[in-house]
Amino acid sequence: MGDRPSSKAGSAYSAVSASTATGRTDAISTSKTAKRRGFGSGPVGIAVATLAWYGLTVVHSVYNTAVLQVFPFPLTVLTAELGAGVLLILPAWTLGVIRTPNLRMSQMPILFYVSLWHSVSNVATGWALQSSSLAMVTAIQALEPLASALVDLFVAGKRSHPIGNAAMVPIITGVALVSRDASITRGGLFFAVASSVSVGVRDFYSKRASRQREFHKRPLSAANTYAVVTVMSFATLVPYALIVDGPHALRWWSTAGGGVAGGARAVASAVREGVGAADVGRDDDDMAASLGWLALYLGFSGVLLFLHSAAAFKVLEKMGSVTTFSVANSVKRGMVIFFGAVAMGTPIGFVSGFGAAVAVLGNAAYWVARLYFPPRRRVTGVSAEKQD
Repeated sequence: MGDRPSSKAGSAYSAVSASTATGRTDAISTSKTAKRRGFGSGPVGIAVATLAWYGLTVVHSVYNTAVLQVFPFPLTVLTAELGAGVLLILPAWTLGVIRTPNLRMSQMPILFYVSLWHSVSNVATGWALQSSSLAMVTAIQALEPLASALVDLFVAGKRSHPIGNAAMVPIITGVALVSRDASITRGGLFFAVASSVSVGVRDFYSKRASRQREFHKRPLSAANTYAVVTVMSFATLVPYALIVDGPHALRWWSTAGGGVAGGARAVASAVREGVGAADVGRDDDDMAASLGWLALYLGFSGVLLFLHSAAAFKVLEKMGSVTTFSVANSVKRGMVIFFGAVAMGTPIGFVSGFGAAVAVLGNAAYWVARLYFPPRRRVTGVSAEKQD
């Protein structure tokens, strides 16, 4: 659910590298990225990786939204998705597919803060998707640069360059137009904005971690950064999902279809329709079969979350430029809006569509402006990028 709107989502998130909003590649993901790009880093390799990232993000966003509309418990859904990711990560570490991270205890607190706000962002996206359309939630999340700039200003004492501030005007204007859409509720607007703010806080902690001596001595690869954050997020969310969602989920489940068995049948049937799997799990009288199919849907959504997030890190690694990646991420946001509206059957009016386009283009323009006009310290006037 991260930069995507997946409970990513938005994301949604998708989950995009925490360095994306900092305007540079951070040291967590290691320096010397260019030396490690290797085979496939040419235009064709980058294009293939980017298309895979786009496709996986769109499919996960649509699939995750369908599941959330049927099973309205974002905490539980995200926990299950992260759990599926953990089931992929642990064997990858064991078999050496991903190098096992060599972390010190002194590195754990800052990574925990990154994972915590990563989780908050995705859960907020899930809550937004419960009452509002995927396309419009994704458009509102174009506010992420504004949230990051505000966190930098009030927490780190860094102010954006006037050119960067000017680039935020179309973002704010576009989101204002989108927020008037009939498919956006007040709750959906609130949680979509909350998700964007959470991304800004997450990026702040990621940038702080990049300056720690431990991460320069023991840098993490892009894949391992996401893997560690996923495991930490899962461990953090499990108790909250049980406490917050548990009683309500059981009560909802027992009344959804006239009893536990009826609830299982109702959920399985609705999820099949929501994700276009009309021919599977037809044994609706078998509660175990219905529960099994629901678990399969959640697990598959989790695999998609892991794959599209891993693909995002790979694309960032191949491109080598965070600004280029951020512009590509804006294009991805536009694709999620378009295909999300088509797949979910969401009508988009002219004003809302125009607002979404303006917000997405403004998002891309902001990253280009930040490249040439980085933030500056309020006191010294020295470029924040140079100080970092």
